[in-house]
Amino acid sequence: MVKERQTFREEMSEAFDSEDAERIVRTALANFAPGEFDNAPREIRDMYLANIPAFRLDLTAPRPTLTCEDIRRIAAPALVLTGGRSPVQQTAAGVAHCLKGGSLLKLPQATHHMQLDHPQEVTDEVLAFLAKH
Repeated sequence: MVKERQTFREEMSEAFDSEDAERIVRTALANFAPGEFDNAPREIRDMYLANIPAFRLDLTAPRPTLTCEDIRRIAAPALVLTGGRSPVQQTAAGVAHCLKGGSLLKLPQATHHMQLDHPQEVTDEVLAFLAKH
């Protein structure tokens, strides 16, 4: 996972160096939501392009360590969603495992941006979770 993250950071650095907005977005999405840029409606592509500063921040910002002990402090029931095509499935499973009242739900065909590629399924699952709690 560390090697994959490093490779992604290198690819993103090269994309930012190119100053090509579409290349930056395509490089980021190739990791988090493969095929999303080409399949997305124009307004979603524009949203991604407008969020290039967030992609840069995500690449360069220091990440504090989050431990199981930290996560166990969450007392409320929590639903952890992940997509079967998301690169952070292991992270999501780890978070759910550490939560006292955590539930993990994996949407098999979803990317990391599941609210965009499977909005109805995400909505249905979140509403069902909230109805139980």
